[in-house]
Amino acid sequence: GELVQKISNGVRGLNSLVCDMLVFTGNMTLNRQEIGLEEIVEQAVELARPTLLQHGIQVMTDKSVGGVQVNVDGRLLQRVLLNLVLNAGEAVGEAGMRGGKIDISCEKSDAETAIILEDNGPGIPDEVLERIFNPFFTTKHSGTGLGLAIVHRIIEAHGGRITAENRRAPERGAQFRIVL
Repeated sequence: GELVQKISNGVRGLNSLVCDMLVFTGNMTLNRQEIGLEEIVEQAVELARPTLLQHGIQVMTDKSVGGVQVNVDGRLLQRVLLNLVLNAGEAVGEAGMRGGKIDISCEKSDAETAIILEDNGPGIPDEVLERIFNPFFTTKHSGTGLGLAIVHRIIEAHGGRITAENRRAPERGAQFRIVL
């Protein structure tokens, strides 16, 4: 029953902590290939679905994502997007909001591809914004706080950058922008 579930969740938590530590400290070997961005986004959203359903959050993938090819390590980029979607989902969910949503879109220029995740949650407090990508910084009660540091590390390994900001009023919520 329940105890077994708790133990196995605990073990899973430890495993993910150990994996996170390895990813964080190890040399990141990128297994790059040309891959459709839409596929990566869909897989990440699929993995996040239980959490999203639990909080009643909808993810909308804009049509700008379709047909975009990126030269990335698909597994790692999927992990980045999963982390961001889960964080956004939890932020929106913890705010006890109804009608939570996360929008994922893409802006492509000749040189760069920007992947944009926006949520309509409470936004990110200023004091958090400054430190959001630091290892071990976390506002969550559970979790290791390595999530966004790893996200940052993976994007940097790709030669890209990631920024976080709050959306301009009247829209509330946070915006994460990955530029590859």
